[in-house]
Amino acid sequence: MQQSVRKTPARLGWCLLAAVVIGLPALAYTQSLSEKQQRKRNSEILQQELKDMNTACKTGVRAAWDWPSFKGKVSDKDLHHVASNCSEVLNAMENMCNSEPEVKEAVRAGVKTFVCRGDRVRSVQLNKKSKTLTVATNLDPETKKNFDIAEYLRQNL
Repeated sequence: MQQSVRKTPARLGWCLLAAVVIGLPALAYTQSLSEKQQRKRNSEILQQELKDMNTACKTGVRAAWDWPSFKGKVSDKDLHHVASNCSEVLNAMENMCNSEPEVKEAVRAGVKTFVCRGDRVRSVQLNKKSKTLTVATNLDPETKKNFDIAEYLRQNL
């Protein structure tokens, strides 16, 4: 024989609270179809440049995204992509490996992971910690100077 469960207002309140506590984190991580498509396009852009850099430097650096740091702003209506800014660093590494043979060994020894992270920076910023090279950027940094990137890499690889 089944027992009936009385639904008291207090019991309903706890059920509602439990549903909210469980459901809110899931909502925080949901993405719109547009954001999923933008992330995919940014990943494709970055992966192509990573492949070119790995070939030039004869290395196996892996790329990672810190998606939450971009707060959903990874592309705009003018077709700007944050991957383009992060790719500039990979492009500088590729060019350096092609023109400066000693850079290949420095990249092989010094970089295993490349992270593209969102930030409110006014320029593309680099930070190397251990064997991880992190690029902080946003959709439209005011300055993107390839020679600054190359100089940072020369000093920190």
